[in-house]
Amino acid sequence: MMNEIWNKLAENDASIKQHRILSLFDDPERFDSFSVETDGAVLDFSKTSIDRSALSLFC
Repeated sequence: MMNEIWNKLAENDASIKQHRILSLFDDPERFDSFSVETDGAVLDFSKTSIDRSALSLFC
């Protein structure tokens, strides 16, 4: 199972490298979708090249 997830992440990585990171910021809900707050700390992944496909592999 883990190898399958890593393979899908590698495929996603190869795919996302074809796009400019700036195109990911066209999404007005990106910050809300790629950040979480817990115990007063904000973890913000919105400024990375991760996309919704990769995020779904982690959830």
